[in-house]
Amino acid sequence: MRTQILAIDPGNEKSGVVRFEVDDRELYGVKIIESNGAMDNENLLEYIVMNRLRDCWVAIETPKPMGMAVAGQTMETLIFIGRLCETVDNLDKQHETGIDWSYVFRMDVKLHLCGQSRAKDTNVTQAIKDRFGGCQKPVKCDDCKGRGKSGRGKAKAPCEPCSGTGLDKIAGPLHGITKHAWQAMGVGLWFRDNRLVQRKIINPGGKDNRESGIKHIEFDQVNVIE
Repeated sequence: MRTQILAIDPGNEKSGVVRFEVDDRELYGVKIIESNGAMDNENLLEYIVMNRLRDCWVAIETPKPMGMAVAGQTMETLIFIGRLCETVDNLDKQHETGIDWSYVFRMDVKLHLCGQSRAKDTNVTQAIKDRFGGCQKPVKCDDCKGRGKSGRGKAKAPCEPCSGTGLDKIAGPLHGITKHAWQAMGVGLWFRDNRLVQRKIINPGGKDNRESGIKHIEFDQVNVIE
């Protein structure tokens, strides 16, 4: 059994989404299943319900209070985050899928991937590309020009140099990730690496006497890189 992570960079109308498996048989410890750089929020809620993802952690980027005025779009995003959490909770109650959720805070992602709290979205994206070795776009085979076969008519046979794939280089694991899916990927990588479930928004040093709500988890030991 593999553990999946559905990482979300939520917006007020659209969200970046990446779903991947934690799997140490893959070179980078994760196997990306699908991504969407700008999924409509209502479609995202429907996606979660219809797919009934099993043994899946939903990692949601969540803003922390900064002592500044909050824009209307940010407030709408926060409301949507609440809807996401409610959808996940209801799905597990009704179907016992093993799905659960956690907040992931933007500052933590920046520090984890870039080592700088001042890092921008472009820096986070570049850090992810550096970790995986770039986007690695597919390159057509020079011999068969991407057709996968050589020869003419009935004599056509699978191209030997590319083993019939039509490609000299296959697409890398990040190929196809666009827009806000990059930031969602950063959220998912933080959760995969740190394995911390956060269910409360508490600022360090703030006047909040609640327990942190943080707990450590372990993925299936067969699939974890230490």
